[in-house]
Amino acid sequence: MVGGPAGVGKSTVSRLLAAGFERSVHLQIDDFMGSVVSGWVDPNLPEAAPQNVAVGAAFASAALSFASHGYTTILDGHFFPENAHGLAVAGAVRGVPCHYVVLTADLETCWARARRRVGGRWPLELAPFAALHARFAALGVPERC
Repeated sequence: MVGGPAGVGKSTVSRLLAAGFERSVHLQIDDFMGSVVSGWVDPNLPEAAPQNVAVGAAFASAALSFASHGYTTILDGHFFPENAHGLAVAGAVRGVPCHYVVLTADLETCWARARRRVGGRWPLELAPFAALHARFAALGVPERC
């Protein structure tokens, strides 16, 4: 699992990492979130909790299926330790190990990168963006760890 705030480089690092294995997949939580056609709720809002649980469950199911069939499976999203723990427990039951890394960068760098993206799936607003970034900063991951 490659976690971190938006704009930190999760997708770039995940794609490069996956390319280093003979059999691999790169799954992005944003792709699963973008699958919701009707009734979509901004995932940053409290009322999105049921949607986020459903999307997370589908994502975890796909990841475990690929991994159980011999694919090195690189997950990319806004994963926090509790997400990693839940997937690690589910993986352990199936004999699939789980590794978790958090990428970090300062808010200004992440915001600048995210704003350069073309065709975002939902509106990019500074307040929720900064709040998500702050949640990762609060994890206390040492720089260059």
